[in-house]
Amino acid sequence: LVATIRALKLHGGGDRTALSTPDPDAVRGGLANLGAHVENIRGFGIEPVVAINVFGTDSDEEIEAVAEACEELGVPWARSDGHAQGGAGCEDLARAVLAALDEGGAAFKPKYDAEASIRDKIEAIARKVYGADGVDYTARATKDIRHLGGGGLCRGPGRHRHDDAGTPARARRGGDPDRRGRERGRALLNRMRRLRR
Repeated sequence: LVATIRALKLHGGGDRTALSTPDPDAVRGGLANLGAHVENIRGFGIEPVVAINVFGTDSDEEIEAVAEACEELGVPWARSDGHAQGGAGCEDLARAVLAALDEGGAAFKPKYDAEASIRDKIEAIARKVYGADGVDYTARATKDIRHLGGGGLCRGPGRHRHDDAGTPARARRGGDPDRRGRERGRALLNRMRRLRR
């Protein structure tokens, strides 16, 4: 799981035009978003490793805030400084990933049954991954679902190799693309991504 200081600042309410300026409070404000990603990955039966992807504009205090959050979450982490140091800057991360692999214990479990309807799959992902209370469908999304479901494209294993949940192309909480951080509420499904065979 890759975390950047800039993204955490943005999710923490930092000024979009000043993301290169140190702002440890905004980073701390965005840590709930990191926690949500850790929770989601664990929900699939996998223990993540957090890569703190470091850039020259990141302050030590900001990096330390992320490291402390990882410790509190009980998730292994490492700095990844490949941007400035190339492969040598990623060695700690590689060791952390190898240590996690040595521990084993991953038991992948999907969020929905492969035989579930498209709507049930969408609801499962919206609720279990994005924390939505439910999903509201636009007329376009309803038409897309009817089209996909009618052809049997999203039923049963082995039909195609990618995720068959009918992944929402644009699902926005409350329909607002500029909302940040971890939120709860209803998801708005605008349209479905086309499946490619």
